Amino acid sequence: MKLFFSHFLRLIILLVLVAAGTFILLSFSPVDPIRAYIGNDLLHVPPEQYARIAARWGLDQPLWERFGHWFWRLLQGDMGYSMLFNMPVASVIRERLATSFALLAGAWLLSGVLGVTLG
Repeated sequence: MKLFFSHFLRLIILLVLVAAGTFILLSFSPVDPIRAYIGNDLLHVPPEQYARIAARWGLDQPLWERFGHWFWRLLQGDMGYSMLFNMPVASVIRERLATSFALLAGAWLLSGVLGVTLG
C-alpha cells in the first residue's frame, strides 16, 4: 500500500510538471494569441480594444498568475474555450471520445490477434 501511494504521488507531481511545462512553452510561443484571434483585422483594431481583449483573457497578468488561474480552472474541469471550434474544449473532447475509443479497441484487438498468432 505504501508503494501505491508513493507511485501515486509521483504521478501527481509528474502531471503538474507536464501541465506547467506545457503552459510555459505555449506562453513563450512567438504567436500572439490576440493577433491569432483577430487575424488580418489587427491593423484596424485600436490599442484600447487590443488592451480590453488582453484583459478579458488575462494576458495582461504575470505568467505565474495566469498559470495559477489556468491550473485552478483545469482542476475544476474547465479546460477553456476552443477558438477553432467555437465551443468549450470539454465538448470538443467529448464529441471525439467515442471515435478515439473505437480506434483504441480496434488497435488493441488487432495487436492481440497478431501477438497470439505470431507468437
